Amino acid sequence: VKVHLPANVSCSRLWVADGATACVSRAQKLYMWGYRVGGFQNFLVPTKIEIGDDHNVSTIGLSFSHVGVVDTLGNFWIWGHDSGGELGTGRDSYRYIDVPFELPSLRKKCTQVSFGNGFGGCVGP
Repeated sequence: VKVHLPANVSCSRLWVADGATACVSRAQKLYMWGYRVGGFQNFLVPTKIEIGDDHNVSTIGLSFSHVGVVDTLGNFWIWGHDSGGELGTGRDSYRYIDVPFELPSLRKKCTQVSFGNGFGGCVGP
């Protein structure tokens, strides 16, 4: 099946995990589509995901229940299920966060991020 990206958008990097797909465009913007993107959202077509005040994206981590993004300044953004500490917010009760937020407790910048089902992490310099 051919995926139709918005006009003038092409992917420079692509991630796939558990029914969700993400690409970082050549302009360093994040587009996502698929089933349960970041937990609950279903996007039938590639949809631009705003990271903060339109930050550029360096890399992402993608899982069935949550998504993490490192912007080009090294800031770590995260969203999705937060039922057992997956988002690093210090809460262990169920909630769903559907808007990317910067993780304030992270004191160092990230260069890489990796996620799995129920966990995630970032590596800094």
